[in-house]
Amino acid sequence: MTFQQSCERIDICGFFIYEMKVESIAHRFKDRYCHSCKEACAIYMVFSSCGDANIPRDLYPNEYDRALDILSKKPQ
Repeated sequence: MTFQQSCERIDICGFFIYEMKVESIAHRFKDRYCHSCKEACAIYMVFSSCGDANIPRDLYPNEYDRALDILSKKPQ
């Protein structure tokens, strides 16, 4: 069994600060992505590959396809 560490950005994530104001829904996103599988989070994917400045403010954690699109446009 592998222990998953919570996302280190959970307290500074722009999605929760600016976009997600409904606490019950935010809690579900945090349980699914921040506390269990941060590598599956679209925001974390963009952050870890492109940096904080390249995360669109309106990117949701479950927008995997959009994250892949952003990553495909990343300069090599």
